[in-house]
Amino acid sequence: MNLIIQIAGSIILWSLALSSLSIAPFAPTRKQDLERINKIMSLSKWQKILEIGFWDGRVSRYLAKNNKDCEFIWLELSPILFFIGKIISFYSPQKNLKLKLKNAFKEDFSQYDYFYIFGMPEVLKKKLKDKFLKEMKYWAKIISYCFEIEDWPWEKIKDKPAHDRLSIYTMIR
Repeated sequence: MNLIIQIAGSIILWSLALSSLSIAPFAPTRKQDLERINKIMSLSKWQKILEIGFWDGRVSRYLAKNNKDCEFIWLELSPILFFIGKIISFYSPQKNLKLKLKNAFKEDFSQYDYFYIFGMPEVLKKKLKDKFLKEMKYWAKIISYCFEIEDWPWEKIKDKPAHDRLSIYTMIR
């Protein structure tokens, strides 16, 4: 029995570490920032939004609930977090929200109008920036929680309404 628990624990830890090493550690978006993110995005009908590394999916779930005419995709690399997302979706379904178990680096970014991400600065700059620049639409926007994409060649807007609030960056192509 002990061996089974150790193996299960190892699988869970490996799965969680995999997604942490890929883009960012587990740090859910603060609930107090959800309305601000929605306002910053200012979504229109029929837009398609990708949340990269969804943790508990609170951003996509909040946005989907408040923007019923848009399509939202949660993208997660960790099978454990994906499974948790499936459970959350079962108990709190949104017709305009889909989950994908997939590596963000293998997703085609050209189909999205907005991206929401919480990523570490080095990953944003060294791994994702080039992918965004190559694949995203010219009018698309990246909403990055806490960290900007350094050396972004086009417009970048920082939203930080108070010293005790986290920054939210918008990178526009």
